[in-house]
Amino acid sequence: MPVISEAAILFTTLVVGLLTTGVLVLLPSTWQGDGRSLRHWVIGNLALSLDRVHTLTRHAFEVGAQSELLASLAAACVVLGAAMHMTALHLLLRDDSSVRDHRLPLFMALVAAVIGWLWSEPIVVAMIGTSLCIARMLVICWPRRRDLRGALAMSAAMLFFLAMNAGGLWVQLPLVLFGHGNDVSSMPVTVLALDLVLSVVVNLAFLMILIELLYQRVERLSVTDALTGVLNRRGFLQAANLQLLHAGHLGRMRCPASVLLLDLDHFKRVNDDFGHATGDAVLQGAARCAATAVGQTDVIARWGGEEFVVLLPGAHLSQAREMAERIRLEIARAPLADKAPVVTVSIGVAALDELLAIDQLPSLIAEADRRLYMAKRQRNCVVTHDDSPDGALVPSGGVTA
Repeated sequence: MPVISEAAILFTTLVVGLLTTGVLVLLPSTWQGDGRSLRHWVIGNLALSLDRVHTLTRHAFEVGAQSELLASLAAACVVLGAAMHMTALHLLLRDDSSVRDHRLPLFMALVAAVIGWLWSEPIVVAMIGTSLCIARMLVICWPRRRDLRGALAMSAAMLFFLAMNAGGLWVQLPLVLFGHGNDVSSMPVTVLALDLVLSVVVNLAFLMILIELLYQRVERLSVTDALTGVLNRRGFLQAANLQLLHAGHLGRMRCPASVLLLDLDHFKRVNDDFGHATGDAVLQGAARCAATAVGQTDVIARWGGEEFVVLLPGAHLSQAREMAERIRLEIARAPLADKAPVVTVSIGVAALDELLAIDQLPSLIAEADRRLYMAKRQRNCVVTHDDSPDGALVPSGGVTA
C-alpha cells in the first residue's frame, strides 16, 4: 500500500485550489481590466475544483463504473476551467476589450460535454480541450516572459502541462482507436502529485503577474503627468538618462544632444477668460502637437505649469531649430481645444555637439531656459543663441540665428 494514496493527493489538491481561490477573491481589483481577469480565473479554479470533487468521490467510495453523462460533465468542467484561465490571461496580458463575457469558455465546455458523451471518451476529450487552451496560454505568456517573471513561471508550467497531456494521450489514444493500450482513467500517484505542484505554481504565477503589472502601472503613473499624458519632470530625467546612455552605447565618437524648452504665450489669459477647463484642454492639445512632431527616440515632458521640455538625442543645433520651428507652427496653426483661442508658443533651444556626460544635461536645460526667457520678451518665436546685445529678436514667428 503506498504511503500517500491517490485520494489524499486529490483532497490536498482540492483544498489548496479552494484556498488559493479564496485568496484571489479577497484581492482588491480596481485596476483597469484586472477585475474581469480575476473573475475569469476564480471561475476557472472553481470549475476545476468540481472535477476534483467528482474524481475524489469516485476514489473515496471506490466507484468503478460511472454514468457517461456524469463523466462528460466532469470533462466539461476541466475544459471550462482551462478555457477560463486562458481568457483571464488574455484579458490581463493582451488587454483586449473585445473579450467581455464567458461565451468562448462555455462554448468549449459544451462541445466537450457533447463529444465526450457521444464518443464515450470524456477523458480524451478533456485532454484535447485542455491542451488547446494550454497552448493558447503559452502563446499569450511567452512574449511577456522577459519583463514579467510570473509570465515566465506560467510559461514553464504550461510546457509541463502540455507534456503531461501529450503523455496521457500517447497512452490513451491506442486504447481508444485500436482497442489496445493502457487505461489511464486512474492516474498514478506521481502524476497526481505533479498535478498538485503545477496547480500551485500556476496560481502563484497568476498572482505574480497581477502584482508585477500593478507595480508597472504604479511606476508608470509616478513618471507621467496626469493631465497631458506625457512624462513629468521625474520621468523626463529618467528617460533622458536612458536615451543618452543608449546613444553612448551605440559607439558614437561624438554624441550631440539638444534641448527645447517651450512655454505657451499668455496662458494665464486663457484661464482667466475661458476657464481652467479650457486651459487644461489647451495644455493637452499642446502636448499632443509637440508629441506628434518629435521622433520616437526623442523625450518630451511637462516641465511645470505651461512649460514643456523636449530632449533630442543625436540632434545638432540646426536640427533642433528645425524641430522647434515645426512645433511652433503646429501649435499656432489652429485652436488647441474647442471654444479656445489660437495659442502661440515661445521656445528656447540649447545644443551640445558632444555630450560627454549625463551630468551636463542640467546645464543644457538651464541654457535653454535662458533663451526661453529671451523668447518670452517677444513671444511666438524660437531663440537658439543668447549673444544678441540688447535682446532684439527677429519679427514675430521668426527664428534667431
